[in-house]
Amino acid sequence: MKTLYTTALCMLAFCSAQAKTHVHVSLTYEKVDDYRIDSISKISLNNERMTLEIEKKDGSTIEYERDSVELIMFGDECNGHEYIDLGLSVYWATVNVGAEVPNEAGTEYAWGRLEPYTGGDMGGAYPIGTELDVKFDIAGTRYDVARAKWGDEWQMPTVDHWVELMENCTFTWKKYNGVEGYEVKSNKNGNWIFLPALGNNINKRWYYMFKPFGSYWSSTPIVYEEDDPYSMPNIYSYVFDIDNSKSMYTISYSFRESDDELIRPVLPKD
Repeated sequence: MKTLYTTALCMLAFCSAQAKTHVHVSLTYEKVDDYRIDSISKISLNNERMTLEIEKKDGSTIEYERDSVELIMFGDECNGHEYIDLGLSVYWATVNVGAEVPNEAGTEYAWGRLEPYTGGDMGGAYPIGTELDVKFDIAGTRYDVARAKWGDEWQMPTVDHWVELMENCTFTWKKYNGVEGYEVKSNKNGNWIFLPALGNNINKRWYYMFKPFGSYWSSTPIVYEEDDPYSMPNIYSYVFDIDNSKSMYTISYSFRESDDELIRPVLPKD
């Protein structure tokens, strides 16, 4: 455990130099405390009391017993939104679009729609057959909710980004400050994000027997061959589903026009 604190102290000095903006203290009893770096004057290890101490600029001090701290992690931000480096091809945001903290659902959207569903048309993203019946990946385009709400640097994750996350991270079902979901911990550098199993899609909650469930859009459509007489119209797109009733996280598909899903943005590294 001492190695953890030595690493933390070194990282704090590094983060100050590199203008990191957030520090997260993950505790063994399924609680996470989040701080802004600019609110902290010092992080130190008290060997006598066997505690980690965080001294804040307002004069207050927070103490953690050494054995209660599981992980300390630092993040940065773009356009006021924090992201974490999981050692993958993109940075991952720490919260969903419309959320203030990781254990909030945020806002649900139909695929390709830039405003949340307010009733009246089955939540439809767009009428099938119009110009919005797109057959291309919408990441970074004018149909991308993450880009529209958070700025041009951000985008929705593609299905390949979700697959990369699945293949290079360990998924552990746990509570983050009282909310169930998956801790997604990188196998490359140990950093993590939290995906809450939340949402307001009544049909999906009913389908999963009211168990905690979450569903996140990708930017990638499912496109069918026009010359295939057995193909369906272009009405589906890939989603990433999480569900503890079956200990499941998987790629599936969802109706663009009638299913409202969550958005977890990513930030390209190049």
